[in-house]
Amino acid sequence: MPTDGKSTILTLHLVDSAKGHVVQTWRFEGSSRVVIGRSPECDIRLTDKSVSRIHVELIWDAEKGDWVLISHGRNGTLIGGEMVTEARPKDRTIIQLGPSGPKFQLSYVHEMLALAATVTGDTDTVTLEFLTIDQKRKNEEVSRIAEGDAFRALIERAKQLKRERNDAAR
Repeated sequence: MPTDGKSTILTLHLVDSAKGHVVQTWRFEGSSRVVIGRSPECDIRLTDKSVSRIHVELIWDAEKGDWVLISHGRNGTLIGGEMVTEARPKDRTIIQLGPSGPKFQLSYVHEMLALAATVTGDTDTVTLEFLTIDQKRKNEEVSRIAEGDAFRALIERAKQLKRERNDAAR
C-alpha cells in the first residue's frame, strides 16, 4: 500500500495489437506493486511465449506520486517503440512486452483526486478525461463490428432462427 495515505487506482488494458481495441482490463485499487508475467504468482498472468515468467513490475512511488516500471523480461519492454529497463510511464502510456508481444495501456488516477471530483462536482478535464467518449473512435469501432464477418454471420443466424420459428408456428 502507498505510504503517504493516498492510493492510486491502476488500470491495465490489454490492447489488441492488430485492431487497437481493449481485449481485457485489470483494475488494482490501493496496490503498491503489480507484476505481469507467465508465473502463476503474477497479478496479471499471460500465456504468451514471448512473455517472461516475471516480465514487468510496476511499483508505486508514493514520494513522487507515480508508477515506476521495471522490465525483467528477456525480450525486453517497449514504451513508444523504445526498449526500456526502467521508466516512469505517464497515464495512458502503451507498454509492449517484447518487440512482438502483448500491449497494455496503463491508466492511473489518484483516488483522492477522483473522490474530490466526485464529491465537489469538480470538472477538472485532466481528472475526468478518462470518462470522455471519443465519438469518432466509437463510430469507427461500431462500423468495424457491423462490417465484420462475425456480425454478418450472427445476423444470418438470427434470420434463420426467425424463419424456423415462423415455420414451426404454421
